[in-house]
Amino acid sequence: MRLAWTVWAATTLTVTLTLGACGSSNGAPAAADAGHVEETSTTVDSGGGDVRDAGPTQEAQVPEAAGYPAFAPSDVPQVVSSGGPVMKTPKVVPIFYAADDSATVASLQDFLGKLPASPYWSAFATEYGVGAVSVAPAIMLTDTLPPNYDDSQIQAFLADKLQSADPAFPAPDANTIYAFFFPPNVTITVGATVPTGDAGDDAAIPADAGVAPGVSTSCNDFGGYHDNIALTTSTNVAYAVVPRCASFGPLMALDAITGPASHEIAEAATDPFPSGAPAFLSVDPTHAYWKQLLGGGEVGDMCAQGDVFTKFPPSMPYTVQRIWSNLAAKAGTDPCVPVPEGLTYFNTLPNMPDVLTITSRGGSVNPKGIEIPVGGSKTLELDLFSSAPMSDPWEVRILDLGYLDSTGTSPANTYLSATFMECQGAETCQGQNGDKLHVTLTVMQAGRRNYEPFIIESKLSSGHYNLWAGVVGSSPDGG
Repeated sequence: MRLAWTVWAATTLTVTLTLGACGSSNGAPAAADAGHVEETSTTVDSGGGDVRDAGPTQEAQVPEAAGYPAFAPSDVPQVVSSGGPVMKTPKVVPIFYAADDSATVASLQDFLGKLPASPYWSAFATEYGVGAVSVAPAIMLTDTLPPNYDDSQIQAFLADKLQSADPAFPAPDANTIYAFFFPPNVTITVGATVPTGDAGDDAAIPADAGVAPGVSTSCNDFGGYHDNIALTTSTNVAYAVVPRCASFGPLMALDAITGPASHEIAEAATDPFPSGAPAFLSVDPTHAYWKQLLGGGEVGDMCAQGDVFTKFPPSMPYTVQRIWSNLAAKAGTDPCVPVPEGLTYFNTLPNMPDVLTITSRGGSVNPKGIEIPVGGSKTLELDLFSSAPMSDPWEVRILDLGYLDSTGTSPANTYLSATFMECQGAETCQGQNGDKLHVTLTVMQAGRRNYEPFIIESKLSSGHYNLWAGVVGSSPDGG
């Protein structure tokens, strides 16, 4: 999938930061729906998502005192398998270009070489049935690339090399990831139509955004992606694409390469063939609105928010993105692993009182939510928790899709108005572990198919933040 990394603050800069599976297996330009390669415009600032030097890792957080956390989530999203294979022995085949900077290539090879022994990989791989990763000798291409290189051309190039048994390219198997690292001054383009590979994984709740026409471009619309091609032998082959971006959100220089690369390699191992035989492609259908809000439902997408880009020296001194753990999420600990040592997990849970029915062409699902007619208001309880005592409270606010999709400098909620009772009707309020806040939600207009997902942002004054999601069911006639 693609990573839609989002940070919100008073001063915003509109960018689209996406990584993920895209393209189609027939060599045509790529396509996207809500979770495969959805085009997601988000507002990003520099107030969070900073690259941390995490030091040693910890598998889970241990409460330091009784009563932490005060609340535990019971309605938890899970990334589920669509039945396709995962990689039991993933092998990355790096592909570089002779025109690239030799020092950068050497650093990237060192980064890849450190993946197998790093606690980063083992933190998430086992629970998804993925084995230890290995890295093959790099391929160095002397090809002269055009300034614009489309995904359909990448697919055709790779298929030709493999089907002609080019000796520079090791023969593929079900565990091979061909990872393209493009040099500077090459813009990768991807078509923006709906792929067949993602159909049905959460068809009950398609994205409000629909199908976006046109072409998406690297470093503007996405920071990388992964997908698969089908050879004439009907063999599926996984590949990943990492364009060269001068910056990626808060990431600069080498960090802007290794961060996206870690996301794509993790997703390629857990969902190698999204256009052919998808595996861990998407979040469970009942929580498909999470995918809609976060820009994707693969294991990388679900953690593409907050302080997710981290270093874990000494074994992994390069920036990587933390990855979603179903087990950690169900346990009520930080779902994005590995967890930096000493990082206290805090968040805000919606106490959603209703069971909604959301129906579309793919059927219906029944998520927990809150039912509010258009023009009506209800009060929603929010429960604040942290894994250990914290010295400062965090600020809580509600953001809907209208806010997240805004391209203006002062985005605002479009569908929902949210004001806090404890803070005299303000749009934000503060609290700590054990506090309950009450937010009055007013439905200003109905979302598509009469539901509207929203994000609950919990943010410290330092800029570090975590997110949870909820959903409002509404009807334009008030019913």
